[in-house]
Formats: sequence, structure tokens, C-alpha cells
Amino acid sequence: MKKIFHLLLLILIIQLVSVFYAYAQADFKEISQYFKKTALPGERITITLRLIYNGPFLFDDFYPAAFMTVHGDATFELYPPVPVPIFRFNRKESKSISFDIIVPHEEGTYSVSFALFRTADDSMAIRVYGLNPITIGTPGEALNCHPSILNMGTLHEGRFMYPIPVKVRYKIFYPDRLGNIQPWSLRVYTDNANKFKGLKGTVKQLSPGGLVHSSGKYTIRLKFWVLNWGPEAHNTGWDATIQGPPPVDNDIFWKGVLLDESTPGHPVYDHDRKAWLNIPDYVDMTTENDTWRRAVGQFQYDGQFLNPTNTTGDFQLSSQPDPFDFYLAVEIGPTSVKGKYNGRLILELFSP
Repeated sequence: MKKIFHLLLLILIIQLVSVFYAYAQADFKEISQYFKKTALPGERITITLRLIYNGPFLFDDFYPAAFMTVHGDATFELYPPVPVPIFRFNRKESKSISFDIIVPHEEGTYSVSFALFRTADDSMAIRVYGLNPITIGTPGEALNCHPSILNMGTLHEGRFMYPIPVKVRYKIFYPDRLGNIQPWSLRVYTDNANKFKGLKGTVKQLSPGGLVHSSGKYTIRLKFWVLNWGPEAHNTGWDATIQGPPPVDNDIFWKGVLLDESTPGHPVYDHDRKAWLNIPDYVDMTTENDTWRRAVGQFQYDGQFLNPTNTTGDFQLSSQPDPFDFYLAVEIGPTSVKGKYNGRLILELFSP
């Protein structure tokens, strides 16, 4: 009988604690929050919260703390430097509070949350989850790709994709004056200004983009493919994330489906199925600022890497630095001029 009584008492205590914690969380209502999105390793940053106190007491005292988690496994519990500030809230009062924390020295992107604890019993009164992560790092940039020289060998009429992907590893961290991440892009283009001469007397000059003939008069278009440029599996049935780049010898992925396959009841949009033809190789990919393409990028109004299906050419990456692959393809037409072709493909970290 004594053992049963202890068991019932334990269950009762657990239930009371659970109810009190749920009630305590309702004591506060979050109005707003502000903190920097970037920080240097070990930097002291300020957290500002605006809260409304709806607790059962006429007033109560609280002290703050912060929790930062990186990669989902390492959590840092951070308290303000001594002396720890104490905040008093009156019932029904709306108040802004600010406190400092020193962020970890380990670089990375951290999810963050903030808490207020009662000074009377150290119980948590509220936990506020950050609307965006905090990225800790040292400003700088790095970029490399492997291999850096490609030899496509002897090519005949038709299409050819270089079978070995080029791996790109990069790192870029540029905080702006407001503590946000400076917009940036990893752009790609060809620079053949020193090689391309063009044909005299033509109505319209060819673009120097791509590979240039040894005479400097002719070019072969060069296509740069990354995963974020499609194709989309729900339209074509080809899942590039699993199967790699779309094949170049299949017209449905190079030129798109025939227009007569579209019916009024089930239209087929031709542009959805041109995985290779949709990649610019004409005016795009030259040294002109309005022609280059983005391989990856990050923008201040989004705060995250954009998803793989967006049309601006940005790719969702898990972390920095993060290697990604790209493939190169060419099409040799019946009017292509024989000879040796070469070109210079440039990858560039660009921040306006």
C-alpha cells in the first residue's frame, strides 16, 4: 500500500508541474524581436524583445537567457555577462527589454531562442524562438573548382556533354552595416574578348560567348548546367537530383516536346521540357553585367538560399562551404567550322 501511495504522489506532482509550465508560458505574449543576423566569433550582441505580461501576480521579476543550436546537435546556453540584468514586469504591462550575450566562437549558422526565468524559483516563464538564424563567421571569401582544365577531345556533329562534373567549393561571408548578410552571387560567364574577332561584313556579329575557333571568327555555344536549372521531375519524369544531368541525346530534354502533343484539355508547355535549351548560351554568359548567370546566391530580403525551382538561378544549399557540381555541354551543327576551339569559363563571387 505504501508503494502505491508513492506512485500516485509522483504522478500528481508530474501533472502539477506540467500544468504550471503551460500556465507560465501563457504569462507572456511576444510583440516583437530584434537581433543581428550575423556576428563575429565571440562577439557581444544585443537582443531586444517586446513582451506583454499577463501573469497572475501584480508584478514579477525575471532574468534572461539565450539558446543557440548549430547543425541540430550542439546547443549553447548563454547568459548575459555579470551582473545579469533583472527585469520587472507589472501585470498587463507592455515593455521592451534588451540584454547582451556573447555568441560562441565556433563558426556556423545557429538557430536561436530566448527565455525569461523567474528569479523566485528559476522556472521558465516564456521561450521566444528567433525568426531567423544567426550566422557566425569571419568576413572573407574563397572559391575553387576541380578540375580547372577540361579537354573535350575530338567532337563530331551532334551533342556532347563532358561526362565528369566540375566540383565547386566556395565560402563567402559579408555582413553589412545592419548585421544582415550582404547580397551576393556566384556568377558564371565566358570571357573570350582577346580571342574572338568575328566575321567582317556581317549584318549581326556573333556572340563571343562559348568556345572560339582558333581563327577567332567562329564560335560554338557552351552550356553550363547546374541542378537548379531543371528539369522538373513532375513535368518530365526525370529527377535530376537522383539521376544527374538530363541526357543530351534526347530531344525532349534538349529541344522540348513537339507542339502538336499539346491538346486543349491537356496543354503541354514547351518551355517546361527544354532542360538544356533553356540554359542561355547566346547573349548570356558574357562579360556584360546583364548577361551572366547565377549558379548560387543569397539575398537580404529572403534570408535563405532560394529553392531549386525558382527562375532566378539560385540553388538551395545545406551549408557553407558546400560543394556543388556543374556540367558542360556543346552542340556541333552541320554548319560548324572544323578546327580547334577553346574558351575561358569564369566563376566569380560577386557582391554589389
